[in-house]
Amino acid sequence: MIQDFFCNTIKLLKREELVSYQDGIPKKTYKETTKEVPCRVGKLNLKDFKDLQFLSKIADVDILTRKLFTSAECPLEVKDQLIWEGKTYKVIYVYEAQAKAGVHHKRSFIQLVE
Repeated sequence: MIQDFFCNTIKLLKREELVSYQDGIPKKTYKETTKEVPCRVGKLNLKDFKDLQFLSKIADVDILTRKLFTSAECPLEVKDQLIWEGKTYKVIYVYEAQAKAGVHHKRSFIQLVE
């Protein structure tokens, strides 16, 4: 099922847009937070693709298809970025995966940002 499997850490960067008003004029500011997320990373055989989302309680990265699976404890949003192995990835799509065996996961597609 999994080849070249190893544990790693990804850094999750969240950027929240805050809007305040001065004299009726909106002013945008940004609040950035960083969180270290433990994850398990592996090359996945395509026929066993669905198995990846059940391997870790926190996050799984499929380095072949650049898909990331996270638990509810580590939700992702479209504007989030991930730093993993010195490369920066941007979340481009997030949707809820089907829950099986009482495990709730959010599946996220990430795209390499260069």
